[in-house]
Amino acid sequence: MPVHHAALPNVCLENPARILTLEQVPHIDAYLVHSTRYQSGPWPDQEMDDYLDDLVLDRPASDHSVLAALARIINGQRLVATGLAIRGGWRVVSFSAVPLNEIHAYRTYRPHRGRWDFEPYGLGIARTWLQKRGARPVVYGDSQRWNTLLSDARPFFQLRKSGQNGAIDWSVEREWRHVGDVQLEQLPDDAAFVFVRTRADAELLSPISRWPIIVVER
Repeated sequence: MPVHHAALPNVCLENPARILTLEQVPHIDAYLVHSTRYQSGPWPDQEMDDYLDDLVLDRPASDHSVLAALARIINGQRLVATGLAIRGGWRVVSFSAVPLNEIHAYRTYRPHRGRWDFEPYGLGIARTWLQKRGARPVVYGDSQRWNTLLSDARPFFQLRKSGQNGAIDWSVEREWRHVGDVQLEQLPDDAAFVFVRTRADAELLSPISRWPIIVVER
């Protein structure tokens, strides 16, 4: 997966992040994972004019690959909420309770959204840290279930099945949501990890990450 090296942040830490394998991380199921995705348009917090300028001028910042998205999160210390495909339009950050050592089995291309779900790039955050900040598991159901929910529960609703004849069952994602951006400045170094597909990807991000980096490629 190509990425402009110059697109990665210039800020480097004094001590590069440790690079680990899945087997070196105990209690992997104690974390919720947020997978990054290729961004076909502007970043969620980017003006369209800035995005078009990057494209026309072929700037390194025009790289919107999954690896570039992850580097942007690490550098900006923020997960930006989006209302895309969220009923009611609430802006949320989505996570999954599927353990990192199992996500390879869930990687799926969604033609109607033009993207892959469960890419092997992202951030794992301690479930307890997120819960203290209001993250909750999604309520799966149908429109009848939606109608019974109070307003404060509706940001956490997800239609259980969609597609032709209900072929897509979204409950397998075991989704959690946080309403609004997740600010990562106060996230302890030992309460999260970055994950990437290859050792080469990890070496690119190691100088800028204060969290350990897990290589998931088998």
